[in-house]
Amino acid sequence: MIAKSLAKSGDLVVSGILATQAWEVFEAAAKEGLGFSKVVKKGKWVSARGGWFEDLA
Repeated sequence: MIAKSLAKSGDLVVSGILATQAWEVFEAAAKEGLGFSKVVKKGKWVSARGGWFEDLA
């Protein structure tokens, strides 16, 4: 659903993800063509910034 709302060259920021679930979120995003170029973990929480794969290069 997020992928349908994100404009080409748009930035995607996600936060409030439990570290134990972060990989599942990243895998689901990748299946939609989305990736993250910056990931920050603070304690049990993760936030990430990214967008469409073709825009991350």
